[in-house]
Amino acid sequence: MTVLDLRDTPISLKHPDRLYIDGAWRLPVSSSSLDVIDAATEETFYRVAETGPEDMDAAIAAARNAFDHSPWSTLEPSERAFYLRKLAAGLRDRAEEAGTFWTRQTGVIFGMSVASISRVPALFDYYADLATTYPWATQDTPEFAAFGAVVNEPVGVVGAIVPWNTPLSLAAYKVAPALLAGCTIVLKAPPEAPGELYILAEIADEIGLPPGVLNVVNGHRQVSEQLVADPRVDKIAFTGSSAVGRQIATTCGARLARYTLELGGKSAAVLLDDYDLATAAAAIAAQETSLNGQVCMSLTRVIVTKARHDEFAEALGSVFGAVRVGDPFD
Repeated sequence: MTVLDLRDTPISLKHPDRLYIDGAWRLPVSSSSLDVIDAATEETFYRVAETGPEDMDAAIAAARNAFDHSPWSTLEPSERAFYLRKLAAGLRDRAEEAGTFWTRQTGVIFGMSVASISRVPALFDYYADLATTYPWATQDTPEFAAFGAVVNEPVGVVGAIVPWNTPLSLAAYKVAPALLAGCTIVLKAPPEAPGELYILAEIADEIGLPPGVLNVVNGHRQVSEQLVADPRVDKIAFTGSSAVGRQIATTCGARLARYTLELGGKSAAVLLDDYDLATAAAAIAAQETSLNGQVCMSLTRVIVTKARHDEFAEALGSVFGAVRVGDPFD
């Protein structure tokens, strides 16, 4: 088996021993660190500083201060769009590097990794384009008043929590619209796969994104719960399990905070009696092996009539039997 030299590419994070808080790379309060494991070799291939409660508090404070006391939320949308385009350009320049992190952290095939991450900059450009087309304010005078208007304003501080399977893409869906709207953000990277989000923080630092607007931290459940419960955070945007989503909804509901939940599930393939079994087996196997099955649309639940069950199981097993398992850089 020929393995690309990319596996041996040196890790190029500039500040793995620090956290990005208030526009600066800060040493964490404690000396605790996180080992990130290569999915194919099961060996540690880099290490980053771990976020503790004091660090999370500092990140939330920075975002709160930036929203309340900096010009960020009152800038024209086109001015904020300028930074989104800069982030997009930086991500394009480092797409292969980010793809290497993603592949080693999750085991996703490198070709798919780079192709997928290469689409992330377009998402930032998409929201930047909305700066001039979105109806930020519209006049809507009711019959009983002399004047009325509908004005869309930023929510405030957003806590964004993403899982380990596709961290950069899922973070982009949260970060890009929040930035355009004028919100400030605490982005909580998954402890198993923080690499691409460190790259995002490095780009934010390089383009001069105002301090406190985007803070990138990591850590386990304790600091995530701290972020969700903190009254200084106005909205939580979460992607992950349904069980954790219920807890977030309960916590946010108790303090009347807004939240958006993108929760995992077992997507079903429904196989009707008149459909070709070989075609179905090939399609389902392709979906189930995409991203190693680590995605909620993997079609890992198949509904088939009893009369066709055995025949289809045979067909599906035959297709899976031909799947090659190996180094994702091969």
